[in-house]
Amino acid sequence: MTTREIRPLPARWSFKIDYHRPAVLGDHLLVRGRLETLERVRFWCAFSIHRATDDVVLVTCRQALALVQLPEAKPMRCPAIWAATWPQLRSSSTPSHRTAAEPSAPQRG
Repeated sequence: MTTREIRPLPARWSFKIDYHRPAVLGDHLLVRGRLETLERVRFWCAFSIHRATDDVVLVTCRQALALVQLPEAKPMRCPAIWAATWPQLRSSSTPSHRTAAEPSAPQRG
């Protein structure tokens, strides 16, 4: 009899990417990421890519992820240890897609 190990797998829910400035071949880049918000089932991560020489923000990205139990493909609650470790990130509602650090995009129209 074979036993299967069942593990949660992060699955992308949605994402938003804003390209602010281009990088050029030879630029040294810094990628910064952080866990931004915890909800019951999904969690939000924010990333930014900066040019190392002048710390100019080139790209910002925000994505929602969820843990999925395989092989059933069922969404799982975020682990309780996450909320205990980072209580300031708990949220009972969906956060907006813009954080205070993100600039407003110009309106087209």
